[in-house]
This record gives sequence, C-alpha cells and structure tokens, in this order.
Amino acid sequence: MALVDVWEGDAPSAWGVRWRVPRIEIHETIGSTNDRARELAAVGAEAWTVVLAEAQSAGRGRGGRRWGSPPPTGLWMSVLAPPLEPVGR
Repeated sequence: MALVDVWEGDAPSAWGVRWRVPRIEIHETIGSTNDRARELAAVGAEAWTVVLAEAQSAGRGRGGRRWGSPPPTGLWMSVLAPPLEPVGR
C-alpha cells in the first residue's frame, strides 16, 4: 500500500491545516525531497512548506552523501525553514 493511499482520503491541504504548515506535497516516489524543496523555494514557497515521499531515487544528506530510500523503509521529508536573521540585528 502506498503512502498516498493511507492518508484516509484527505488531501495534502487538509494535513497542512492540521499541522499548521502552508503546503504539503506528497509523492510516492521522487528523485529527492531536498531538490523539490529547493525548486519550491526558488519560486517563492512559504517557510515550513513540507515535501514528503515514500521513496527517493536520488536521496542525499549532509555533504551531498547519497543513500537509498526504497519503499517501505521510511518516510522521507524536507521542510523549508525560514531564513536566519543576522546575529545582532
């Protein structure tokens, strides 16, 4: 059973309201949640936008290290954090 099938029929926008985030994208498979989050940030997505996936074909972490994330081994997620304010301002 795919991740998108176990959300009890609710649209991602309904989960966004429950979790108090502006937007949630849910993918069965995606190259990288980080790459998709960057694409969304580049077009002005709000802070706390969430990208979820059941599997990634090109997942990566710190330092660009790659790893496999096949289903159903986990829930893979990236969140757009707000920009940091400069210290001392």
